[in-house]
Amino acid sequence: MTCVDWRTCAHQEVAPLLAAETQAWCRDLDWDVTEAWRVVEPARRAGQLPGFIVRDDCGRPIGWTAFLLHRTSLQVLAFAAPDAMASETLVDAILASPEAWQAESIIFCVRAAASSLWSRIVRSASSEWIRCWFLPTAASKHSAPRT
Repeated sequence: MTCVDWRTCAHQEVAPLLAAETQAWCRDLDWDVTEAWRVVEPARRAGQLPGFIVRDDCGRPIGWTAFLLHRTSLQVLAFAAPDAMASETLVDAILASPEAWQAESIIFCVRAAASSLWSRIVRSASSEWIRCWFLPTAASKHSAPRT
């Protein structure tokens, strides 16, 4: 498994990842991020939006993340990984990024489907300055309350 800076990747490799995550937000959260995320690809291509793509052993992209440094907080706006190993690879890349080194806190605001990243964050020596918000799925919003 390898991890690369997504700003170095071709549009043809990134576009399907963005499309799949946009569809997942709509499906899982009942939240259409299409308009809000129109700036993501141009910002990535311009080198203004950091992020990473994780590839399997055959070089195929299997997960990705994007983030930005806003004042003193690193804000992770998207995180998609199929398993714990990919999550760990992406979190390690985020924590090693120049943006993370400048940050006083890291905020993950991602779909609950990315919850495999939580176990990696808990194991991080820096976990006291990381905050996570897992957005509930649309199905859980509409299900009966548990008693």
